[in-house]
Amino acid sequence: LKETVCVTGQLEASGRRVLSFLVAGKVAAVPVQPGQAVMAGDSLIELDTSVLELDLMDADMTVQLQQIAFEQLMAGPGKYDAAAASASVAQAQAQLDRLLQPANQNSIIAAQQNLEASRLALWQAQLQRDSLRMSFAEDSSPVQQIDSAELGIDISEQQLINAQQGVSSQDIAVARASVAQAQASLTRLLQKPSAIDQELGLLQIERARLALDRARIALDDAHLVAPIDGVIAQVNYEVGQSIVPGLP
Repeated sequence: LKETVCVTGQLEASGRRVLSFLVAGKVAAVPVQPGQAVMAGDSLIELDTSVLELDLMDADMTVQLQQIAFEQLMAGPGKYDAAAASASVAQAQAQLDRLLQPANQNSIIAAQQNLEASRLALWQAQLQRDSLRMSFAEDSSPVQQIDSAELGIDISEQQLINAQQGVSSQDIAVARASVAQAQASLTRLLQKPSAIDQELGLLQIERARLALDRARIALDDAHLVAPIDGVIAQVNYEVGQSIVPGLP
């Protein structure tokens, strides 16, 4: 016995999934269309991942750099780094020693001679000016020579004062500070890393790894895939359209 029943109505799927992206972006490909049958794992919509791929590469490089920095911290300074730091201390100390030396008598004599030469140049320029005045000639060059000679006297006088007084206390203070700074850098370089430094280094590595994981998740989220076998009911996006996270 066989019985056939004819009815009219609307068929509904036993299960329905509304999908959306978790990340923003621009649609790069839509390989499916409404009515198409898909299997779980099939690609439905793909976003442009060029920026996300760069973010992933940057995060991966940051992890490697943090690991290298931690290894260098634990290994201590290399012989070249220590030698360079020691040379900086020696150079700063030599500069300070030079500044602390008493005034050089030869420098004072040379400054005095420069001052006398500048005064002689001024005297000669004044004689030339007076001679031109007596002849009623108009020439501006003696005036320029006088100005230049007076400037030379000012410079020579200051050079003589510097030679007689030696180095200023400010220059010495700066040199002492340079020595202290170089010595402190050398001391820090030769010290073993403290427990706090080691902990900070490990935390930096862990933070970089978390950023790498987030970059990987963001790249994976740029691909919308079918969670189950089924048929595409509706596609709301086209290639080139911007995606708003959370909207179906």
